Amino acid sequence: MKQLAGWRWLSRAGVIVRLAGIAGGVVLLLRSAESTVPAEAVEVTVHVRGGLDQQAMLVRQADRWLGQTADFPPDSVAHVQVSDSPGFFLVHEAGGSFHAISDRSPHRGQPLEFRDPLPGTASHADGPRAGFYDAAFGANHTLDGEPFAGPAPRPLDPFPLAVEGERIEIATRALCPPDLGVPPPWCGAGAGPRALAAGQVVVFLPPGSQLVVLGGPAAGTGRRLGEAELRAWGAEVVLSRPEMERLAAGARVLWLHRDALPLVDPVWVRRQYDQGRAVGVLDGTMADLQCWFGLGDNRPSWWIQPGSGRPVFAQVHAHDVHRRQQRSDWLTLSWFLTASRAAMLESSP
Repeated sequence: MKQLAGWRWLSRAGVIVRLAGIAGGVVLLLRSAESTVPAEAVEVTVHVRGGLDQQAMLVRQADRWLGQTADFPPDSVAHVQVSDSPGFFLVHEAGGSFHAISDRSPHRGQPLEFRDPLPGTASHADGPRAGFYDAAFGANHTLDGEPFAGPAPRPLDPFPLAVEGERIEIATRALCPPDLGVPPPWCGAGAGPRALAAGQVVVFLPPGSQLVVLGGPAAGTGRRLGEAELRAWGAEVVLSRPEMERLAAGARVLWLHRDALPLVDPVWVRRQYDQGRAVGVLDGTMADLQCWFGLGDNRPSWWIQPGSGRPVFAQVHAHDVHRRQQRSDWLTLSWFLTASRAAMLESSP
């Protein structure tokens, strides 16, 4: 059955496969017209919340894991763990988005367990919640990797992930903060698959500005999402107005850091929006979009009030003003990626 599952997926991908059994697993030779690349098929258990566990196949090829989105239903978690590669949890949220995060705690590198519910959340105001539990020190992380309780110095390190149609790709190593003195073994030098399609998302981050995302163990704390990490996730990061205007021609989403708002031409930004591009403010609110560019609605109930001390973002799609679907929310890495991908799909350039 393992070989049949692997064959079924690879056949749909249009690849000729030769299976050869060896000790410790299955190795495949993926043959194309140009090359032969050794790969390994691994069967994983997918925990479907509120349903029955099921099996799925992932194939490791070079610096990435390959699989099918249909094998990982919404509201499910799979643990990918092999002896010679860093392990990770593959999460398919109930709302539809995928992300992959390290299965090791950033506290001391101890292994994490998927728990549903997490210990100590039975009486939580929002009800019991699932997540990842550090049995050695009692730390909890939510399903998107954010610290929830215990000695967690930062969110779980993300594995770069991309979804192309029915195919999902995950890097074989996590993308860790650049300021770590000694990077843990699950971190990698390469960026792996890009979560955002090349050239589609442009971020204007002026020199000296910092984009802070939520990521500390205490409410309201965060970490810097730097230029290098933004680029690793697939965003085009620009430091000047001319550079932004040059790259905007092929982009679908324009993110402006709040510090960049005085540096741009409001008429030009509005024209980009009218042409079908999504426009957003990072570390800003819907009020910024309305006041600077006349986008959105300025009613106080429709944005998070400034001065909260927590990083926020705002976005407007090209046609959402009339449907009143503007968004302003707490800024985490997963929110940034999810909002960018959603805007890419709905914008029209």
